[in-house]
Amino acid sequence: MKNTLSNKFREFLRRIKFSFSTKVVLVYTCLVFIPVALLFTYIISKTITRQRQELIDICSLYMQQNVDSIEQKIDTVNRMENMVFSDNELNLMLAMPENYTDSQIVDTTRRKASDFERMLTLEPFNAIRIFTPRTIIPERWPVILRFPRTNLPALKPWEFNYSAKYINDRRNEELSVCATREMLLGKRSIGYLQISYSMKTFFPFLYKRKSSYENDYVFTLGRSGSGSHFFSITNDSIKLIQQELGEKYINHLEKEYFRAANKEVIHCTVYKGKILIWQKSRELGTIFVHTCSTSVISKAVAGITVVLVLTLTFSAVLLFYLIKFTTEKMMRGVFSVIRGMRKVQLGELGVQISVEGDDEVGQAQKTFNKMTRQLQNQIAQIKKEQQLIAETELKAMQNQINAHFLFNVLETIRMQAVLADEDTIAQTIAVLGKMMHYCLRWRVHFVELSKEIEYIESYIYLLNLRNDYTITLETQVDEKFLHLNIPKMVLQPLVENAFYHAIEGEAKDSVIKVFTKEDGDILYLCVQDFGCGMEQAQKEAILEYLKKESAEEETTGHIGIKNIQQRLFMFYGDGYKIQIESEKGKGTLIKIPVPKGDLSV
Repeated sequence: MKNTLSNKFREFLRRIKFSFSTKVVLVYTCLVFIPVALLFTYIISKTITRQRQELIDICSLYMQQNVDSIEQKIDTVNRMENMVFSDNELNLMLAMPENYTDSQIVDTTRRKASDFERMLTLEPFNAIRIFTPRTIIPERWPVILRFPRTNLPALKPWEFNYSAKYINDRRNEELSVCATREMLLGKRSIGYLQISYSMKTFFPFLYKRKSSYENDYVFTLGRSGSGSHFFSITNDSIKLIQQELGEKYINHLEKEYFRAANKEVIHCTVYKGKILIWQKSRELGTIFVHTCSTSVISKAVAGITVVLVLTLTFSAVLLFYLIKFTTEKMMRGVFSVIRGMRKVQLGELGVQISVEGDDEVGQAQKTFNKMTRQLQNQIAQIKKEQQLIAETELKAMQNQINAHFLFNVLETIRMQAVLADEDTIAQTIAVLGKMMHYCLRWRVHFVELSKEIEYIESYIYLLNLRNDYTITLETQVDEKFLHLNIPKMVLQPLVENAFYHAIEGEAKDSVIKVFTKEDGDILYLCVQDFGCGMEQAQKEAILEYLKKESAEEETTGHIGIKNIQQRLFMFYGDGYKIQIESEKGKGTLIKIPVPKGDLSV
């Protein structure tokens, strides 16, 4: 479905044909419009970034205020604990009530309970309770109580949503944050102290919302299943006010929490349309979270974006027509050149257009008129050249016919020698005919290695006929390479060089050796003579000559070897270079590299 729509859209674009002037107008409109659009986009982006940062700063400040408020309440609880723990009279009575008379115990209990009740009027505590295990000490409700009222050892240092249901008092039945501490005299346990705040007093921000897009949460860290997870501190009253934080946000907060190095500073993260501000309280072991939706930014930016888009659209349309009007006025001369080119396309090669002015457009009009005149002259010249080429091709065909005629004449002479029982003459003519037939097939660029060897064997045969000494051709080629395709005429020029430079001057029986040598994926075709050899300088001069890209300069000294190297480069690449090994007085070895893989003809 997607590919079909894409193909249809491309087809639609191909069908739309804009005039040259329209394309120019579009280009100039885009040159002006695109930077302005990019500028507006940058402004919107910076606005979003700035507003987001401002919102993060406000949320962080609000989080800091909440944390500071909680820390003040914790400090108040600690100061109250220190005051109780440092009350020697109370601690001694709780530790050793048997040392006191009944009236002293009652009097001390009454006074201490009254003191704590007065403190409740001064501090926003929900309750202050002292639990004693000694039955000799009377209970003074709701301040001094005995152990059996509640399971004190099971309570955590800080309990949330705690309810003292064992006390028939509306204030004590209210859900609270309860701090429970063991009272010690030396190392001896003498009781427990409980100080509690109402949940609404301790966490006021959980019971109110600043706006419809902001929420506050408090989490504790506990184990569940395979690891530690966040558990929300909430109750029915809080649920009515605060929107529940989704599981995906809680999971994200857990990852950020365990990744953070210092958890007791304010952290901020933006995730899926929400700004999440969080900080851990070391004293409570809780994590405070404040969330704010980025939709408030999106709404503000959306309004700005709509205004900017409408402004840009209107500006683009106005700019398009303004540039179009100006362009049409300025490009009348260009349009005249275009009309002239269309006439040339239709076959009116002699068309001339009027020249208006001497500016760039006028120069283009003059150039067009000059071009059409040159075009007519070139057409006439091409006609003459084509006629000359046709005559040349006819002469080349005649030469080819003459070569084939000579080959046929040789074959006739050979048959006459056979009829006259002149076997030597017949064989010589047959060898010469075979060589001519091999050379005439120049359109075939590759031959089997066996065919190339047959050709040089015929060449050596004819050399031995004309000389009074014998040249022996030794071939050592593995049978598996005889059908390998190689460039045509790469061995014969080397054999010819060996004859002219190593054998002809000596005029005595000699040997030319042709063999193959493997090196990885390369097969070297080797031609070796045992003549006078070369000096090092002469060898380096030949190798330097082979590196040049120019064609064969002359054949003296190295017949056809440059042509062989150029064909190797053309067929196989620059890595296939002829190698020469020679030593004065010991002969010369030339190695032609070809790939071992079969190259089809």
